[in-house]
Amino acid sequence: MKKRGLSGGPAAQLPAPAASHLLDILPWGVLVLTAVGQLVHLNQRAAAWWGLPPHALQGRLLSELPPGDLPVALYEALQQLPPTAAGPAQEFFLPRSEQWITMSSVLQPGHVVVYWQDITPQKQRELQYHALPKTSPTC
Repeated sequence: MKKRGLSGGPAAQLPAPAASHLLDILPWGVLVLTAVGQLVHLNQRAAAWWGLPPHALQGRLLSELPPGDLPVALYEALQQLPPTAAGPAQEFFLPRSEQWITMSSVLQPGHVVVYWQDITPQKQRELQYHALPKTSPTC
């Protein structure tokens, strides 16, 4: 059966360079893994947070990848991603870039897609809020 696009015609397929460019301009880090844990793609933001160029990571199993600049907790969480289920969002601090990110994953046919989202502004507000003196009106 042929895939159909919104107009009822054949579904459009983006050429690989165009799809890669779209992933690179996203405001998230994106990793695409096969069901066996092979990293088939990561975008520029994910590579920058990892601290290694994409070509040094792509095509290899997660278990073979060096941790680069990833904190131990994030590296271990990646290693433990379930290949058949989406994972809950988790927060991590990246010391090298001094940023907070969340990691979540979703299942796609034959792949697990991992999203790293920069939540540094939200975490800074949260930390500022918790640092405020606890005051309450007196009666």
